[in-house]
Amino acid sequence: MIATILHHLNLDSDLEHYDKIHNAIEQGINFRGTNLWILVFAIIIASVGLNMNSTAVIIGAMLISPLMPPLCTAGYGLGTGQYNYFIGAFYLFTINTVFIAISSVIISQVLNFPIRTPISDAQKSRINRWITVITVATLIPSIYFGYGLAQKEKFQQRATQFVGGIGIVEGNYLLKSEIDPAHKRITLVYGGNSLSEEHKQTIRGRLKDFSIDDAEVSILQGFSFSDALGKTTELDNLKGQNNQLLVALNENKRHLDSIKTRMVLGKQLLAELRVLYPQVTACTYAESFVYGGSDQPEMLAIVIVAYTGRQLKNSDEATITGWLTARVRAGRIKTYFDRS
Repeated sequence: MIATILHHLNLDSDLEHYDKIHNAIEQGINFRGTNLWILVFAIIIASVGLNMNSTAVIIGAMLISPLMPPLCTAGYGLGTGQYNYFIGAFYLFTINTVFIAISSVIISQVLNFPIRTPISDAQKSRINRWITVITVATLIPSIYFGYGLAQKEKFQQRATQFVGGIGIVEGNYLLKSEIDPAHKRITLVYGGNSLSEEHKQTIRGRLKDFSIDDAEVSILQGFSFSDALGKTTELDNLKGQNNQLLVALNENKRHLDSIKTRMVLGKQLLAELRVLYPQVTACTYAESFVYGGSDQPEMLAIVIVAYTGRQLKNSDEATITGWLTARVRAGRIKTYFDRS
């Protein structure tokens, strides 16, 4: 019973022959023919997927090539003209390729894969030297860039904590913050009361609490209540001046309307008088001022009624004068009758 279970759990039954494993690996790493075209198409598909922002296309490209992440970025850099992306991604691809190859050599030695082609000790030494040179040439820049990335991440983390602790300073509220880890620069935009130099120095003094006292802090004033109050007062003054101009314009408009009304009033009076007195031929209307003992002149309306035919009776003239007084609504009215 136990022997049967161990037989089923034995992995040696599925172990391929070393010759088949060697042929499969040799065909897979042969960088020409089908493999080269697959890599080319993978780059094209990845570039299209990244430009179209299509997840499905990118996943399809990843299924074609196991080295797709750096190749996707390289294709994106070429497609968008951002060559720093292309250089960085291709360098990452080189790192992956070198260390995958080194890992393959180490694993093959650990698993005691047989050497297919005998080589001399001189050739082995030369190969080992090349492996060492390539490894060191690849490893040293990666350590440098890795250290720089770690420093940027550390600065980003500490700067974020610093910004979180200075959200409110003496009645000022942090409206916006920007962190630039590459140049160790922090930009802060506040709104509220006007920030004094003492307040700004207090904010910069908090950098020591987060071990980033070498960072450059730029503090800007987005808006202040005092400035807003000054602008409000200025706006109220402008509104008052605007209202005064509107009153003056309305007054001028009423004056112009009254002038236009007086210009046509004589014509209207003529039309209305002819209904009662057909012999009336013309009507003159004018306004004047009478200056007397007082400082304020008195307005006087002057109406001249021209007619033909028989002489109007005194009662008719009195009727016309009374009607004109009620019709014109002037303080005083002087009526003249001209018979031609």
